[in-house]
Amino acid sequence: MLSVLNFTAKEKIFIERLAQGDSYEQIANHLGVSSNTVRDRVRSVYKKLGVNTRTRAVVKYQQTQAVETSAAHQMNGHPAFVPTSLINMPAAQLRQAAILKEQIETMEQQLGQLLLSNATNAARR
Repeated sequence: MLSVLNFTAKEKIFIERLAQGDSYEQIANHLGVSSNTVRDRVRSVYKKLGVNTRTRAVVKYQQTQAVETSAAHQMNGHPAFVPTSLINMPAAQLRQAAILKEQIETMEQQLGQLLLSNATNAARR
């Protein structure tokens, strides 16, 4: 099983900021590093998680965190219980956000094509 503990402190910050929806530029400004540094560190996080998208990275990281939290509680004599809603809800919300983002991008493309078409038709008149 992948352990969140395998991440460096900076990598944990990067993935947590990604989960909050921060852009690479926002993360770079927050940490006082370049956007390229953020991009390189995020690629490292993606590789460790075995994913290639922000959404999958955040979901897998959060699920791994929940499982490790449960294991830690069990080791300390607490019952191993992580409500399914805590694991599934963030994933569902992230999937919904990804779907909405794709829909918005499609609509923006369609709007751009419509505006270009209208401008072309107006120029012909």
